[in-house]
Amino acid sequence: MTDFQELIATVTKANDSDWSHLDLIGEWRRKHFIKIAKLFDSFVTVLTDTQDYNTACSIIRMIYDNWYSYVFIYCFSEGEERLLRYYLYVIDGINQRKETMLNLHEGEEIDPEVKKIADDAIQKCEKARLQYIDLIHKLSLYPNHSAFIDRFVEKGWWQYNSLTGKRPSFYQWNELYEKLSGKDTKAFMGFLSQYVHGLYLSSLTIVPSNEEMGFVFHEALRLVKSINIHLKEEPLVTGGNA
Repeated sequence: MTDFQELIATVTKANDSDWSHLDLIGEWRRKHFIKIAKLFDSFVTVLTDTQDYNTACSIIRMIYDNWYSYVFIYCFSEGEERLLRYYLYVIDGINQRKETMLNLHEGEEIDPEVKKIADDAIQKCEKARLQYIDLIHKLSLYPNHSAFIDRFVEKGWWQYNSLTGKRPSFYQWNELYEKLSGKDTKAFMGFLSQYVHGLYLSSLTIVPSNEEMGFVFHEALRLVKSINIHLKEEPLVTGGNA
C-alpha cells in the first residue's frame, strides 16, 4: 500500500466508524481529513492521468494550507485555547460567507429567488456566529482576556499570536508557515503561489519534464508521510478537546 492509499484507507475507515460520540473538534478533524484525503486522491489522478503541472502544484498548495491550519489549531494549542482557536476558525468562515451573501444581496437587478437565498443565508450566518460567540464567552479563559478575544472575534483571527501583549495581532500566512516549519517551507509556499494565482512561473511549465513531475510528487509524498504519522498518534475516531 502506498502512503497515499494508506491515508485514504485510514480516513475511510474512520468515516465508516461510529463517530456519534465525537465532540465539535473531533467531528471537525474527521471532516478536515476527509477533505485532505480527497485532495490527495485528486492530486494522484492529475499527476498520473493528465500530468497537469499547474493543477498539481495548486492542489499541493491547497493541501498545505489545510494541513497547517489544522496543525496550528490542533497541535500548537491545547485545552481551552484549542477550543478558542477552533471557534474563531469557524467564525472566520461564517464572516466570509456572510460578507459574500451581503455583496450578492446588494447586487443590481438581483433575481428575487437569489435575494431570498441570500437573505436566508445571512440570517443563518448571524445565528451561527452568535452561537459560537456564546461558546467563547463560556470559556474560563475569556474573562481575563476579553479585550483581546473580542477583537479576535470581530476579525475572525484564529491565527492570533498571543492572548497578551501591547495590542491584538495575528500571523500572516507566510509567518504561520515559517513558525510551523521554517523558512524552507515558507519559500516553497511562495513558489506554489505562482501556480495558484496564475503568476509568471505558471506559464513556464505547460509540458512538465519527468524531473519536474518528480519534484512535486516528492513534496506531496513528504507531506502525506507527516499526516499519516500524525493520524497514527492521534486517531480520528477518538476526538477530544485536550
